[in-house]
Amino acid sequence: AVSNELTGPIPDSISSLTNLATLRVSTNFMTGTLPPGLQSLSGLTVLDLSNQWSNGEDDDYDTKGNSGFVGTLPSFKGFKELRRFDLGVNSLQGTIPVDFLADVDRSDGGLFEYA
Repeated sequence: AVSNELTGPIPDSISSLTNLATLRVSTNFMTGTLPPGLQSLSGLTVLDLSNQWSNGEDDDYDTKGNSGFVGTLPSFKGFKELRRFDLGVNSLQGTIPVDFLADVDRSDGGLFEYA
């Protein structure tokens, strides 16, 4: 769902998609806080919620007043399979949790990409 002009929040009912491996909704107009149900998708290999433009214009981040997703950053503890993670160009704030991405499995030398 990249660049499909999706709007609004991610519904908490996303937690029912227990076999979801990729959630990529970058470059849209989504807003709101990250729902608690997102934490239950620990089997994700790709989580890309980047580049959310709340004002309907994605051409100039510095002057257009982006907000996108707001609130605090979840820990994403338990996400062992995650290989790509991107929350860039949003308005998340606060401190990074101590256990942030603590369980990502890097033992196989696999690539882990984040932004």
